[in-house]
Amino acid sequence: MSAFASSFSSPLASDALTGPGSFQHIRTSADLASAQESFQSVIGRADERIGDDPEVAARKAAEQFVSIALVQPILAEVRASNDAAEPFKPTPAEQQFGSLMDAQTAQEIVRASGFPLVERLARDLLALQQGQERLEAAAQSRITGMEHDHG
Repeated sequence: MSAFASSFSSPLASDALTGPGSFQHIRTSADLASAQESFQSVIGRADERIGDDPEVAARKAAEQFVSIALVQPILAEVRASNDAAEPFKPTPAEQQFGSLMDAQTAQEIVRASGFPLVERLARDLLALQQGQERLEAAAQSRITGMEHDHG
């Protein structure tokens, strides 16, 4: 047996396929719920890193919007218009997962290129948020002022 073939029969390889990091350990609905809670906690931690800074949150939202609404449709159209000859024609797998590739590529393009549109949207989102906070503060001060007048 070659070293390559024996690497698949080693205990480490089988542990990787059935260990706690794999989905093989999910046997009951309680196991599934535990795995989902674990996943949700990871997602929550990622959101917490963004949530504290409104400028970062506005920039991320603007990047996502430009990526989804502008760049991704262009990439999808380019991919769909591919009329390559047989050896270079996209395979069924490339066709099936092309939209995922478009989404990832669009995000990377927007993040790396410094789109002026992203900057403008982020500024507008921050201004909108600050205006909303001022309205809420004014409404709260009116409520507390009315309570003191009637109290």
